[in-house]
Amino acid sequence: MSYGTAVHKTAEAIYAYLKTNGTAPTLQNVQIMFGEKLEKEKMDKQDFINYLEKGNNVWKVYFETAKNRLDPSHWIETDFKLQQVMVDKVQITGKIDKIIPNEQEKFLEVYDFKTGKYQRDWNGKDVYKKIQLHNYKRQLVFYKLLIEGSRDYSKYRVNKGYLEFLSPTTENEILLLPYEITAEDVERLKKIIIAVHSKIQNLDFPDVSKYEKSLDGLLAFENDLINGSI
Repeated sequence: MSYGTAVHKTAEAIYAYLKTNGTAPTLQNVQIMFGEKLEKEKMDKQDFINYLEKGNNVWKVYFETAKNRLDPSHWIETDFKLQQVMVDKVQITGKIDKIIPNEQEKFLEVYDFKTGKYQRDWNGKDVYKKIQLHNYKRQLVFYKLLIEGSRDYSKYRVNKGYLEFLSPTTENEILLLPYEITAEDVERLKKIIIAVHSKIQNLDFPDVSKYEKSLDGLLAFENDLINGSI
């Protein structure tokens, strides 16, 4: 978690430098930034050494293969805590790692940085990955709710989201995993948010032991929440 925090803060610092200076920092500057961010996490000395090496390699590969993705027009770490976003009577908030605006067509593309192992598709090779990717997908849909329900950004539409994996592949690629957000995704998530909020308000925490520890089990639980059968 500390490593992920340091990577996210470094990405924020890269964009701050880019917006201030009109050009991206050098790889050496970025690695220095990362080291400073990681040092603030106060981790074990050996963990610090290991994660410093890992992060320095990530930024090296990024600057060799994906530096052209950096643009001062991008919005970084956009915070929605003051945007008064409501789903029915439920207020939601959060931060979006990166947003790429299309001002002409009033579209936004949302990006979520991931420091874990990269994924080439949304299928998942095992039970854990299938559930993880389902949750990642839901996160991108949540970003659409934040933007389109916000006070300042509701003039934009969000149809596409990406996971940006800040962990190089064996071929030294920094992968993007795109997802087209559907109207069905949005309506389903709204219903889940309303159902979960009601459960919390009523201190009604259902027993989930009957559900399989699988994606099918998770989907069954979500469905039961939505239709009020649990």
